[in-house]
Amino acid sequence: MLQLDPTAIVKLVKPLDVCKKAKRSFFSSVINPQNREECISLADEVLNEEIPQLPISKYLLFSQTGNRVIFENLYFRRRTMLLIMLAGELADGKKGKYLKKIMDVIWAILEEETWVVPAHNDSPNNINVPYEFDEVKRLDLFSAATGANVALAYYFLKDSFETVIPQYFNEKILRELDRRIIKPYVSDYPLGWKGLDGWYVNNWNPWITSNSLTVASLAVEDNDMRRLITERACLYLNNYLHFCFEDGACVEGVSYYFASNVTVFDTAQLLYDLTGGEYDLTKEPYIRNLAEYITYMYAGNGAYFTVSDDGRSAKMNPKRELRLFKRIARATDSKRLWSLYNIIQEECDGKPALALYNAYHPYRFIRDLAETADNITGNYETLKDSYLESLQQMVIRDKSFVLFTKAANNHEPHGHDDSGEFLVYYKKRPLFVDPGVEYYTGSTFGTERGKLWTMRSAWHNTPILNGLEQQAGLQGDFNGKYRTTDVKADLENRRISMQLKNLYPEDSGILSAVRTSEFKNGEILITDDFSFESEGEYTFNLISVYKPKTEKGRLTFNVGTDRVYCTFDPEFEVGIEEHRLDDQRIHNTWLQDFLYRITFSKRLKNGSFTLKITE
Repeated sequence: MLQLDPTAIVKLVKPLDVCKKAKRSFFSSVINPQNREECISLADEVLNEEIPQLPISKYLLFSQTGNRVIFENLYFRRRTMLLIMLAGELADGKKGKYLKKIMDVIWAILEEETWVVPAHNDSPNNINVPYEFDEVKRLDLFSAATGANVALAYYFLKDSFETVIPQYFNEKILRELDRRIIKPYVSDYPLGWKGLDGWYVNNWNPWITSNSLTVASLAVEDNDMRRLITERACLYLNNYLHFCFEDGACVEGVSYYFASNVTVFDTAQLLYDLTGGEYDLTKEPYIRNLAEYITYMYAGNGAYFTVSDDGRSAKMNPKRELRLFKRIARATDSKRLWSLYNIIQEECDGKPALALYNAYHPYRFIRDLAETADNITGNYETLKDSYLESLQQMVIRDKSFVLFTKAANNHEPHGHDDSGEFLVYYKKRPLFVDPGVEYYTGSTFGTERGKLWTMRSAWHNTPILNGLEQQAGLQGDFNGKYRTTDVKADLENRRISMQLKNLYPEDSGILSAVRTSEFKNGEILITDDFSFESEGEYTFNLISVYKPKTEKGRLTFNVGTDRVYCTFDPEFEVGIEEHRLDDQRIHNTWLQDFLYRITFSKRLKNGSFTLKITE
């Protein structure tokens, strides 16, 4: 696995004035003329918007009710306003149209007692009060992102700030960045995401590192401190890379691909910036592997297979990441990513919008503004059948169907009890799906997680065996016992099989449960062969965005103007349950009011069930 050499890299770190001269760096990026009009238009919309207030009553809601959305919406709006107006000011040639409002927003942010959101706070007595006192110890995802947003504004506009409030305003920015970002980042305080204790670390590590390096690159003049931050970044990132997979797979799903895999790429570019272009990690084959993971998860028409805590809104412009894909494909020489870029251009309508969610990753946002998202001429490869060994995920692509199957385990970070599930897209439309996830609350990562409907195996395309659902494992424990075994992947014959029994309680009475997923002669076949110690209830779960028409031994799904048929043994009893999507996040994923759970059940001791999916 790739590991960085901190000693060698630190020796290459240059003062800021030297770094500005490097070619192909952040400092040579300018807003592309094609993006200026949109930047200015968005900034004009924000210019007269009131800066959201952040009362302590809203901060306390998480500890009182578990609701984190109300406060976070206000908190993130401040950061998004800052980034939008910064882009507008740069696109407008720094004429000062947005300057005073930018300073107002920055001042409001600097006055916040803490930049740590309540769900990530570690305040006394678990009451989540926004206290930092004198020494800031907590550094979470969004405090680091806040620092990066402020650092970008400082770098580009510090001379303009000086004309309005000489000395004090810039000094206040630098003091708060040092106190809230730099000191906790380089300290020995044992923040879990640093990986200093050897335990598994997730997306927090590269996400916080990329934003902290943004602060170092743009707002730290002292080169000794720039070197210390870089040294710590290499140490922390090595701890993260230790747990990564050689094939670049993201265990947390597509949404977290942008927060983990791509933040490693961001970090690679920031190390290039900090060394004046002398250290280029983007050419490492492993960085290309990380970048290409998303190509394996593409389902069609701008959508990706939803697994784990993945809940991408269908309202998002499917072309919003094209500028990013173009940058990464060029930097890593990735033919697969170029292919995905072209496929999305071809399949999806509309103009590529700016990715405003990138207040989470502001360095990335500004670099994307230097890119266009034009059509690329010439031939490109189609995405082919694939198998990711690390996550035991197979994708079969045919003329009409795309079939995704995963084996894996129930110990994955951000994972659900979904091992053995399959997903199907038909003519680039979702048909059989993983529901995704609702808005995060106090229950999402607590002891109640396994009881949430989106986490349970009953609401995934997995079987209920002997009346029992799968068990939830300890996340990050990759040696945990709730896992599939005897996984046999045959990509040539488009088939994967696995033993499921270890996913269920030890006293389940399940002797064997083998699931086979295959694509054969234009048909999808999902087969469960099972045996129990004594007669018990077997149920095959099928989650769909469509409510089918039922007949004896057959279901009919109307998918647009087309029809898809599922045939099965008519001796199995069919049930249909609908679940109202009241949560706005999961509603946005599917843009409809219900998901449907179709069950096929029968009591028996030994048996087999096959679902055949055809046009």
